[in-house]
Amino acid sequence: MAAQGRRTARIIGLVLVGALFAASCSSADPESQPTSTTAESLYPAPVARAGAAPTDVALDWLDLHIDLVRRESLSPPVATRSMAYLALGLEQAFDLAGPNGDAFVIAGLNPPEAPDGVALNPAVAAAASTATVSRVLIATPESTRSIDLLEDQHVAAAGGGEDPVVQASVAFGEAVGQAVLEFAAADGFDTLPEFRDPPPDRPGQWVPTPPNFAYPLEPFWGDLRPIIAADADCPVPDPVPYDETPGSAFWNEAMAVYDAKSALTPEDRATARYWRDLPGTSYTPAGHWVHIAGRAIESDLAAGTLDADGVVKTYAALAIAQHDAFLANWTVKYRTDLLRPITYIRIVRDPAWDSLVTTPPFPAYPSGHSTGSATSSTMLATLLGDRPFTDTAGDLNDYQERSYPSFAAAAAEASNSRLLGGIHFPMDLTAGAEQGRCIAGVVIERLGLGE
Repeated sequence: MAAQGRRTARIIGLVLVGALFAASCSSADPESQPTSTTAESLYPAPVARAGAAPTDVALDWLDLHIDLVRRESLSPPVATRSMAYLALGLEQAFDLAGPNGDAFVIAGLNPPEAPDGVALNPAVAAAASTATVSRVLIATPESTRSIDLLEDQHVAAAGGGEDPVVQASVAFGEAVGQAVLEFAAADGFDTLPEFRDPPPDRPGQWVPTPPNFAYPLEPFWGDLRPIIAADADCPVPDPVPYDETPGSAFWNEAMAVYDAKSALTPEDRATARYWRDLPGTSYTPAGHWVHIAGRAIESDLAAGTLDADGVVKTYAALAIAQHDAFLANWTVKYRTDLLRPITYIRIVRDPAWDSLVTTPPFPAYPSGHSTGSATSSTMLATLLGDRPFTDTAGDLNDYQERSYPSFAAAAAEASNSRLLGGIHFPMDLTAGAEQGRCIAGVVIERLGLGE
């Protein structure tokens, strides 16, 4: 119980960090401010899809997870970790309770075996498992209320808590959820330091950026245990050597950012705003892609090209890949510890220069949006097939829906939005995309997907 208490305290603390991160990243450009609010005193009660089929149950939890990430203002690191384990709880229970028992096999995760000779409802088991995990990883009163309500709806739709099959399924799901929580508790999160001592001064080193000059966000996040793929699986080249000489390679990287701001069109400004994915006003970068996945899954279900096992495996594989991509990205960020464009440009070109999008409080190289988007688009193209789609995640902030010819095209735009926003060098984007595609490839191979 003591360890769980420490986890809960740190999670609630990081909710506050997420809110501060959102404040530090809100742009001074009044056009960039979202027009809607998330200040509801009580969360709307989740409403399960009417069908209560296994596919409906899986999508209900996918949507609730990203909504809780938004409402609780989870910071991007915490959001990726939470969604990975929540999705894993869903997938493990659903697949282990099914007739084939073909759940993902992950080193260090030891779920129980389904009891012999006992009929189980995979959807109910999945609901009980992910609810068990969710109550610990997003442990606030309003989140717990939403989690309890959705689980109750799924239990009731399956026949109610007095039904022996439902009872057995809930018990098995809770046992699977506890196994996932034990796996999560061993990843190093409980003892992760939140702050670092200032590193020795060196040219090109990251420093806090205006307007809030915030402490670096989660400087030790890369020390967490990955689920499938580690940073060492996908090395990226070092950034261009730091140099303040006009015409040098580093100078040219910065001037590309400077010149891009000078040439911004209204569409460029809209693109930079659309993909910011700030805590509290969006699903965060990872949750944005989970939302995209959910809508693509709905389309495939309507077309009859995907079954319930495909739904839970797509969600879990995507969330796991995002989790590991974020860890790999954060590892390189704090190893290279590279300053942001605003710092460099103010030193060498214009002391009053500012970016369109306020710079987030962590080092530049490589771009997290580029890594996460490349990971997500590669996973979705492999699991669902690349195709045109319309993204509705911007509806949260009254942004116009955007249509793309492919997942890869959306990822490229998300990556480029960081250059348009003035917060990343071009090399950050290139390295991030390379890292993300590699992490996705490792996860796909090791989970035996796309075969």
